[in-house]
Amino acid sequence: MRVANRRKDYHFKLSHQLCQESGMIFVEDINFNSWSKGMFCKQSLDMGIGQFFTILEYVCSQTDTYFAKVDKDYTSQICPNCGTHTGKKELDVRVHKCLECGYEQDRDVAASLIIKQRGLEQAAVAGRGWGGPPPPPAPPPPRGGPGGAGGTPPLRRATKTRSVRPWLNSPVMAV
Repeated sequence: MRVANRRKDYHFKLSHQLCQESGMIFVEDINFNSWSKGMFCKQSLDMGIGQFFTILEYVCSQTDTYFAKVDKDYTSQICPNCGTHTGKKELDVRVHKCLECGYEQDRDVAASLIIKQRGLEQAAVAGRGWGGPPPPPAPPPPRGGPGGAGGTPPLRRATKTRSVRPWLNSPVMAV
């Protein structure tokens, strides 16, 4: 099997796993053309990250998982706790430390929290709010005729149901 086919197969399997584990997935909106010309050009082309995001978006659309791309700017420079811009960091600095509120976290985890916040804000604007559990189901219609007896047979539940908005009660993932 060719390397490209194995990579694509892995991307599909990973995408399905991510969609099963979460109801919303947010990724940074990265320009991969310019990224592939930078410092990590060979590595980013070898792992096919652009192809993975395309496959992930497709799998999300097929599995009713909410997918959104969010603004990539300053995700590692903003404190997820208080929102303060902490300034540019060198790549060897692996810990995010906020001088305003004292929040300390791994740099990548802090950036993923910012991506998650932006994604949830974007979802709320798009009408896909994260406002807690869905409303209770409507009461069942009365069975039978006007007196409630006889007439039509009782309603049966479908054997397989799918929520119209499955992302409401599911965990959120920021990639």
